[in-house]
Amino acid sequence: MDEGTDQSRSIGAEIAVTDGAAPSGLVNHACVPSETGRIVPVATTSIVLLRGVNVGSRRKISMSDLRSWLDASGFGHVRTYIQSGNVVLEHADDQDLAARIEEVLRASAGFEVSAVTRTAAELARVVVRNPFPRMPPTHLHVAFLAEPPDGAEVRAVTEDAWAPEEFAVRRRDVYLLLPNGMGKARMPPRLRFLSEATIRNWNTIVALSEMARS
Repeated sequence: MDEGTDQSRSIGAEIAVTDGAAPSGLVNHACVPSETGRIVPVATTSIVLLRGVNVGSRRKISMSDLRSWLDASGFGHVRTYIQSGNVVLEHADDQDLAARIEEVLRASAGFEVSAVTRTAAELARVVVRNPFPRMPPTHLHVAFLAEPPDGAEVRAVTEDAWAPEEFAVRRRDVYLLLPNGMGKARMPPRLRFLSEATIRNWNTIVALSEMARS
């Protein structure tokens, strides 16, 4: 499980884009310009969540380097949000996006990085389908998985075992209600089906969803 280090911050101050970010009117259309001025065919806006980067002193990746690597690899309108490995970009419909991102990072960063992806529409649904709408946003995180968790492992967890902490599984997304915050939470490290997840707090998720619509 990757406990994201993202913090609640001003969205405008934390978004960074490549110098060749697509002008208004081109995003989400047949092509966008890249930093190098070439035309990149794209059809889909997606969010990439990297697992376990910039946590402590190891596995450091500069977000400016990350944007440059992805732009040079053919992705369009590459933007990052804060330092925990959150990217919004444009890509061809037929790409295995997570595999391609992992390949780029293996070659460029020199170590393995797992990536979990969601389309803009999928992340918007994560926001809309929040099962804890009455709870403060600061209490809410989402664990993102590449595949839905094993049903037997989910059913094996006693529903009130970690009260007041709770979780709710929605296919590949696991909502985590953590009233005492991630740092003091007991539940996430003990949920076996989250071992390969990457986690983001609610404010970061909302910010990424808004970026993907812009």
